[in-house]
Amino acid sequence: MMTQRSMPPRSVSHIGLNIFALCCGVIALLFMRDHAPKGTQTWEIAFFVYLAVCLPLIITDLVVRKKQYAPSTGLAKLSREQTKKNSNGRLKRVALKLLTLYATFALIAFLYWLFPLYHTDFYQPFFNAAIPLFRLWLMAAPVYFWLVDRKQINPAEDSYLILAEMLLRQRPCDSHVILPHFRDWLVKAFFIPLMTIFLFQNITFFMTVDFSTVTNNFKNFYNFFYPMIFLIDVLFAAVGYVLTMKLLDTHIRSSEPTLLGWGMAIACYPPFWTMLLYSQFFAYDNNHFWGDWLENNTALYAIWGSLILLLVSIYTYATIAFGYRFSNLTYRGIITNGPYRWFRHPAYVTKNLSWWLISAPFLIQNSLAESFQACLLLAGVNAIYYLRARTEEHHLSRYPEYVAYAEWINQHGILSRIGLQRILPFIAYKRPPYAAKETDAEAISIHRPMWGKSSWLYQ
Repeated sequence: MMTQRSMPPRSVSHIGLNIFALCCGVIALLFMRDHAPKGTQTWEIAFFVYLAVCLPLIITDLVVRKKQYAPSTGLAKLSREQTKKNSNGRLKRVALKLLTLYATFALIAFLYWLFPLYHTDFYQPFFNAAIPLFRLWLMAAPVYFWLVDRKQINPAEDSYLILAEMLLRQRPCDSHVILPHFRDWLVKAFFIPLMTIFLFQNITFFMTVDFSTVTNNFKNFYNFFYPMIFLIDVLFAAVGYVLTMKLLDTHIRSSEPTLLGWGMAIACYPPFWTMLLYSQFFAYDNNHFWGDWLENNTALYAIWGSLILLLVSIYTYATIAFGYRFSNLTYRGIITNGPYRWFRHPAYVTKNLSWWLISAPFLIQNSLAESFQACLLLAGVNAIYYLRARTEEHHLSRYPEYVAYAEWINQHGILSRIGLQRILPFIAYKRPPYAAKETDAEAISIHRPMWGKSSWLYQ
C-alpha cells in the first residue's frame, strides 16, 4: 500500500464520476437514436446528450463535493455581516460584469463575421445551433453573475468588473488583466466551434450506422468503434470548453501566455493542420494505411487493429479524466487520475503511437526511399507534439501542484519503472529555475505577456 508521501497531488476531477457521466451520455445517445422524433436536428440530439453528461457532474460537484467553495474559486459561505456588506453596490457590479461579457461576445461575433473561414459550409451547423442556445445563455448570464457575486469573498476584485471599469475609463488599463481575459476567450472562440462540428459529425455517423453489421467481422467492428471512441473524446471536449465557471471550479485559472505555446497547439487543428502543415509539409501517409497491407491476413489484421483501438481508447480515457475541465492551452486544476497516473502526457503519447500503426510508414511502399521519407515526416509530426508538451509544461510549472505531480511521475510513472527515462533522459520532467524559486502565490499570479520581448521563446 502506498504511503501518503508516495501519492501524487489530489486530482480536481473524479474519474469515477466522469465515467458515470459518460454512461449517462451513452444512454442518452442510444435513447435519441431509437426515440428521437422524426426531423430532430443533429444539434438537438447533441444538446440532449450534452445535458446528460453535464448534469451528473454539476449536481455532484455542487451538492456533494461543494466545489463552488474550493479555494481557487474565490467563493465562500459568507457571514451575515459580510453578505450584507457585499450587497451594497451588487446591482451595479453585476451590470458592469455583464457589460464586459457582452462586449467580449460582440468582439468574438465580429471576428466570426470578419474571417471568411467561418462563412464556409463546414462551420454552418455550429452557427445554426449556437444562435438559439446563445440567446438562452444571454438570459442566464445575469442570474449566474448575481449568484457568483453573492458568494465572492472580494467581489470588487473580479476581473470582469475591473475590465468594465477600464472600458468606461474609470481606472487605467492594465495588460495583466486585459491579456489573460482575451486569451481565455480566444481559446473558447477557436475550439468551441471546432469541437462542436466534430461532435455533430460523429453523432450523425452514430445515428445512421447499421448496428446489425458491426459484429459480422473485425473490419466492421473496427470501422464502427474507431469513430465512436472519438465521439466520446469530442463530447467531453465540447463540454469542457463551454463549462468554464467559477461556480463549478471549472474556470480557467490561466491560459498559455506565449506565442510559441499557442503556435504548437493550434498547428495541430484545422484549418492550420489540414490546409497548411499536413497538406504542404507533413503528408506522411500517401494514402497507404495499415488495412491495405494486412487485409488478407485475418489474424494479424485483428491484432493490429486491436492495438490501434487500445491506443486511441487510452487517448480518449485521458480526455475523460478531465471531466468538464478539458481544454487546450489552459490550466483549470491538476489532473492526476486515469492515465495521468501512469505518465505525464498519455493523450499525446498514445495518439502519436497510433499514427505509426495506422499509416505504417515503415512498411515498404513504392520504394525504400519513399518509406524512409514517410517515416521522417511522421517523426516531424511527433516533434511538433513533443514541443507542444514542453510548452504546456512551461506554462503549468508555475503551479506548485503540477511540479509536485511531474516529479512524482518521474519516480513512479511507467516510463521510469521500465527504465525508459534512463535511456531517453530528455523525456523526464526537469523543474525549471523559475518554478524552484517562486513562492506558491507568485507562481499562480504571474501573467507574462503574450506579445512582447522573448514571447516567442521560453521566458
